[in-house]
Amino acid sequence: MGTFIDLRPKYVKKGQVREGLCGHCRDGVKKEQLLKHLHTELASINKSIAMYAVVQLATYQPIHSPDEQQLIDEFLQKHQPTVHLDIYLMEKLTKLQMRKDELDLQVTPLEPQVEAYLRHLEIAEHQKQAYKECLESLTMDTAVIVMDFAAAYQIPYKSEESSDEWFSKEFVHDLVVTLVKLNEEGERTHYYYDFFCEKENHDTLFTRQALDQLLSTCLQLIGITKIYLWSDGGPHHFKIYRTLGLVANLIQPYFVDIEYNFFASCHGKSYCDAHIGVSKQKIRAHVKSTGDVNTVADVIDVLNTLKNTSAMDLKTIDRSDPHNVQKFKTGVKKYHQFIYSIENDTITVDCHIMSGDDEAVSESLVFVGDWENDDDDTDNPPAGEQDAQPAVHAQNDIPQNSQDGTPACVIFCQCSGMCDSLRCSDFSRQQTGLHSTLQSLK
Repeated sequence: MGTFIDLRPKYVKKGQVREGLCGHCRDGVKKEQLLKHLHTELASINKSIAMYAVVQLATYQPIHSPDEQQLIDEFLQKHQPTVHLDIYLMEKLTKLQMRKDELDLQVTPLEPQVEAYLRHLEIAEHQKQAYKECLESLTMDTAVIVMDFAAAYQIPYKSEESSDEWFSKEFVHDLVVTLVKLNEEGERTHYYYDFFCEKENHDTLFTRQALDQLLSTCLQLIGITKIYLWSDGGPHHFKIYRTLGLVANLIQPYFVDIEYNFFASCHGKSYCDAHIGVSKQKIRAHVKSTGDVNTVADVIDVLNTLKNTSAMDLKTIDRSDPHNVQKFKTGVKKYHQFIYSIENDTITVDCHIMSGDDEAVSESLVFVGDWENDDDDTDNPPAGEQDAQPAVHAQNDIPQNSQDGTPACVIFCQCSGMCDSLRCSDFSRQQTGLHSTLQSLK
């Protein structure tokens, strides 16, 4: 369940449409209720089977004891079978056993799913409390940084626009970074940083450049020696090997210790979401009262009017080094805290399933030149993570169709020659077997 419903002001009514729900929790509650119902029915069936079996056994005795005779008499009086007792008992036991087998088939797959749901609840509550403890235990030389990507801004944003203008909007991603630290009076203060970049994917390299910009220019980080970094488990840009690698690369040059924590899956609502809501509300109010928002610079100007907010344009993302990291033996998806220790040129990461727990798995963080595409439960590079090439390719680098001059990559991904997909790079054509096809289209 998202926290928007719990944290709403008292004067805001609970809407009929509920948003921010956790899919794991929503489905888990239903499965848990179903499993309880099945267990109740199974217990009743097992009790009936035991009773019928005792009566059946008693009927086979040539001489009945007073207790056995009383049991048989009570059973006959209650059930009043119309056929012989032995036949009646056999039919009942057969039907009960068949129903029991059906229930067992339903219970068997449900039990591990409910167990996983309860474990998910445990982790979600633990990470929630760990996040609160980070905020409450802040000192003058520590800070908490929470980051999250906002839903892409649609530009231009006008008070009146035609259908053609609406369909021609550009989507610009915004990485929101919230810095929480103590001010001179010892009070917690929040600072918000918005990083924009046009025509770029919201991937690890975007995240890396934004954090690098923050650590190198933010005056509020002067004197900070340890950062508790928090984010959701975004599978395309946060909880992946490349992001773990970029954090390791930021520790040494800025002489700061960074501890990377993750909220439980679908429970990552934070100050960033509140800032995103305020920012978009501010832009809508600006468009209604002042004027249109036509460029990223206009968005930045509006956001910079918010309290403790700094918005900036990264201009372009450096994609010369993809910062690939060798996969860990135990994966990364199940872990929610990563603690780094760097000695000489060796980087070790202690992986904790929950923040602050005693058990940890130590993994060596090794940078590699090419991505290792293994089929396991860890992150094979998703679409947003595959873009190691510049977003816009030179026209001369794209094979041309000999008949009408259309870029050949249009045939495969409809990018019109302006594509940030690896399918437009010469390297990926060779790797995917499309190179020969593209050559024939020249």
